[in-house]
Amino acid sequence: MTAPNKDSEWFRERCESGCQICGTKLYGKNNGIEWSHLVNDGAGGDNKEVNCLALCPNCAYTLDYVLKPAIYKALNEFTNGEVPDNWENGEGRVKL
Repeated sequence: MTAPNKDSEWFRERCESGCQICGTKLYGKNNGIEWSHLVNDGAGGDNKEVNCLALCPNCAYTLDYVLKPAIYKALNEFTNGEVPDNWENGEGRVKL
């Protein structure tokens, strides 16, 4: 899967902000940020903004090899593969 259009405003803004999970900014092009897709192209994903996260290498690895498998297992075991409605707004977390 190719990266999103690097000339788009949202691409540049996400890279400037650093990793969307931990906030890390690394040296190098795009602050060392990698693009992680929530749904890969083989499963019907694309390069739209809603499907992409700007992550540092550590968080990208954690998303792909720890979080996605854990979420997959939990959704299948507890909700028959359906995403809980309360996930849309952060599962009821208090906004600071």
